[in-house]
Amino acid sequence: MEVMPTSNENSPYKNAPDSPSRQLLWELSQMTISSQQRFHAHLDRESEARADEHRQALAVAAAKHDRVLQSVELERQRLEAQIQAERERRDNETRKELERQRREKAEREIEEKKRELERAKVIEGEQKKLAELERTKREAVEATRKQREQEQERADAARREQERRAAEQKQREDAQKQQPPPAKASSTAQPNKIAVLTPPEPAPAPSIPTPAPPQPSSSTASDNDSLWEAEHNQYLEIHQKLKELRKFMNEQGKTNKQLKTAMGEMRRGMRKCVGQLTEGKGANTEIVSRSPSFSPLSTNHPPSSQLKQILALLRSAVKFQPQPVVPIAPFLATSPTTSTPGPGLLIYLLSIFSKLVIGQFIDEASVSPKRADPVGIVASHIFALPDFQWQNTSTISILIAKFHAVCPVLFGIYGPENTVKGKERLGWWREESRTAGPFVSTQRHYERMTGIGAGFASLALRNYEKSKLRNPYPDGKYWEALAKISATPSEGLTQTHFVVLKAIVQGYEDRFVKFYGNAAVAALRLCLVSLPERAPEGIKGTAAVKGCSGLVDVIRKERKLVL
Repeated sequence: MEVMPTSNENSPYKNAPDSPSRQLLWELSQMTISSQQRFHAHLDRESEARADEHRQALAVAAAKHDRVLQSVELERQRLEAQIQAERERRDNETRKELERQRREKAEREIEEKKRELERAKVIEGEQKKLAELERTKREAVEATRKQREQEQERADAARREQERRAAEQKQREDAQKQQPPPAKASSTAQPNKIAVLTPPEPAPAPSIPTPAPPQPSSSTASDNDSLWEAEHNQYLEIHQKLKELRKFMNEQGKTNKQLKTAMGEMRRGMRKCVGQLTEGKGANTEIVSRSPSFSPLSTNHPPSSQLKQILALLRSAVKFQPQPVVPIAPFLATSPTTSTPGPGLLIYLLSIFSKLVIGQFIDEASVSPKRADPVGIVASHIFALPDFQWQNTSTISILIAKFHAVCPVLFGIYGPENTVKGKERLGWWREESRTAGPFVSTQRHYERMTGIGAGFASLALRNYEKSKLRNPYPDGKYWEALAKISATPSEGLTQTHFVVLKAIVQGYEDRFVKFYGNAAVAALRLCLVSLPERAPEGIKGTAAVKGCSGLVDVIRKERKLVL
């Protein structure tokens, strides 16, 4: 900025005293110059002040920037230290985890080796026991065979002796006719008495064998097949007679309106009560009258009201008059002492009840097998009551006949799953009826087998030790079912066998072991370990076989039982 001069040395008005106006102009110019000088000086001061402010602001900003840079650097160093510490911590944790895993793996390997040694010892011991049992069985069979042979020889000898004496007697009689003896001799002679042969007592029926070795001999398997086939046919005949009874009762209802009404009401009431049997701990808290000693093994009881209503319906069927009287013996697997007729309405209602029980097993237990238990409790209790027995013989054959019809695998029956005849033998149901319509799907068939298998186990594994009643279907029947499935020839095993086997074992292994102890462990090992190993190659990788063999791990984890 240009600075104005402080005085005008060359002004023409400086030395003009003779002219006041000029003097005044000079003074005014001097005043203007002074004012401009002051103004410019003020501007210079303000500019300098602003420059100082700017310099100070710049210094403050620079200091602040330095501080920010310093804090950023410190934060960077802190974060780097934190990241390094976290990295070291993770490395330490990873190293410790790897060490822990290696240590646990080593411990598991040691434990597994110990378990293998224990399992080998147990298997060796059980094999020795099974071998001893098999040897004892063979000795018993051999002794029975020898006894039969001896009895047969004695019978043949007695028969020959009888024939010889008869021939001698005939010869003597012929000789006496040709040469008449003296009168005295004839009057005193006594004919020789003919020996009467008493037939030997029939040998006891062969018992159902314990679980057989993995590959039974062909002769033993053939004998078992014939025996089990005959028993199966007997129950199927009972099942057929029950159908005929229902037709007969319906025909009687056409002429007896009172009977028809009672049959309808009882059938509907029975269907409602059986359908309401559900699981639940302590549900059956009220003791049923006339059966105070009933104490099943399980604590899952059905509602008392449903059980009471079922008992009331059955007792009313016994007392109902008038009603048809029918022979009871054809509906029983074991014949009673006498074959007197009895109330047809009772047998009819027991047949309805049994059919509903099977239906409940299929509908409920196929989804959740544990739901079979309350139904099995009620069924076992009802057939154990003397009210519904016939001449001290349980009528549970009615229910078992239906098991034979829907799940023959439980009773030693087998056949190919890829043929119509084989499916019928395995209990493969049809869409419309037992003999008409297409077969149900594979999934539905296996669901049915699961429910029926669980229901069979719930019926057969009931504990009556503390009960005054007699078990109508003792636990030996459960053992027989396992034995019959495990004795099936390798070429006869199907996925149905393994589905049923899993259903009757899963959830019931504790009860089975309580009944049979170490023998039950050996039987489970045979069924869940040995049997899947000898399954046909075509089904070894299927879910049915894997699910059955997978129970070994489940039992080990949940039951702490090593097979």
